Amino acid sequence: MVEPRKILIDSKWIKTDEVVDVVNPYTGKKIAKVCLAGRKEMDAAIRSAKKAFETTRLLSTNKTARLLRNIVHGLIRNREKLANIIVAEAGKPVDLAEHEVDRTIMTFSIAAEEAGRMGGELIPVDIDARAEGRYAITKRFPIGVVGCISPFNFPLNLVAHKVAPAIAARNTIVLKPATKTPLSALLLGEILLEAGITPGQYNVVPCKREVGEMLATDKRIAKMTFTGSPGVGWRLKEISGRKKVTLELGGNAAAVVCADADLEWAVPRI
Repeated sequence: MVEPRKILIDSKWIKTDEVVDVVNPYTGKKIAKVCLAGRKEMDAAIRSAKKAFETTRLLSTNKTARLLRNIVHGLIRNREKLANIIVAEAGKPVDLAEHEVDRTIMTFSIAAEEAGRMGGELIPVDIDARAEGRYAITKRFPIGVVGCISPFNFPLNLVAHKVAPAIAARNTIVLKPATKTPLSALLLGEILLEAGITPGQYNVVPCKREVGEMLATDKRIAKMTFTGSPGVGWRLKEISGRKKVTLELGGNAAAVVCADADLEWAVPRI
């Protein structure tokens, strides 16, 4: 019997009692079992990320950029493996899966460049006569733990869209991947560990919705980012309190309704 894939907390692989099946949506076959986090594991992940932030916030630009370049090299080495996982868990054609991996490589490459641009500005404030010869200085600072909730349709690159900028800004991450497609995010965890992340900098906790809502309600989370449906996104924003929130919600993609479709079923979903 294949052992369930463990979750990643504090740079350690953790086994839990509850598991979920990962099913290939094209074949309908089970391809893996993955452990699910409960409230205890989510609390541990947030605590780990909070502790790691005390280290990451002090990292130099050089070390941060080098870490991101190491991640890029790891993604390139694992390109085929990542593409195969996306094919299996998301049911994508091979060419689209490979393209998603390449987009992920680009995302982390851009983050490595942007890590060196986390500076600030020197702004003259002499519009007021009493401030002649004076300047204001702005500076960007890391904010802390970033809670990330990612969708099933791009299980690697939309994770990268959240994780890579957070690392570039010297923050730490607690990620809830879609329970339908958690394998890509877990393999990314292996790559990040090999690249040399700070222990606890990247935590992966597949979980049920009520546990995932801790990323919105827990005050230790400084920022939450969500990609998914408008209904869920706006609810998360409502319960997030004063933390920073970024929502990427449903778009207006085209849909085709076939002649033999059930219109009463299709219309509300479109």
